[in-house]
Amino acid sequence: MKLIETFESLITNEKYNELNKIIKEKYPKYYSAELMEDLFNWIEGADIKSISFESLVAAAGIAHYDRLILNKKILNNNFCYFLYVLLHETSHYYQFKKHGMEIEMDAFNSDDVIEIADKILNIEITADRLAIRKFGMFVKKYDLQCDLPKSSYTKIKNSENSYKHFLNYIQQVMIMIKEKDIKSNKDLVDAIYNMVK
Repeated sequence: MKLIETFESLITNEKYNELNKIIKEKYPKYYSAELMEDLFNWIEGADIKSISFESLVAAAGIAHYDRLILNKKILNNNFCYFLYVLLHETSHYYQFKKHGMEIEMDAFNSDDVIEIADKILNIEITADRLAIRKFGMFVKKYDLQCDLPKSSYTKIKNSENSYKHFLNYIQQVMIMIKEKDIKSNKDLVDAIYNMVK
């Protein structure tokens, strides 16, 4: 896929109109044509079809099979957090390109909740690592006044209480998969989306 080459072609691309407008209005201190061009080129490289802002109850964002969904509530946070969430969710699309769209569904091909949880955590930690690397590049290149984020999923793995909550979530998803006879990642993501919206 050809990347966007100029900011002018970027802002005429329907996919980025809303995101560009939101960043420009909500975070004017951080807004620049050069940063937006770099950011949107990276998003374009992930083959994301569209980006939307929706009300979500229990997620900052979702890498949905047909669009990247960001929780409207993240706009109440600073630009650094917003950027991190956007980069994390975009990183999932790079995982899909490398490992296929069924990567999450494949993780649920077991009856062992700990095995599944560890596979899902690995997917999330890998997305975090890519997002944090890209975040660091933006901070350095554009002198953004942002602290480098730490992986929230690594914290889950290293905290007994958080890990227990995560195992509970995985068990809920396992039950949902069986009850709804979910066989594809598309159906899994739809079901999880319906849980958090």
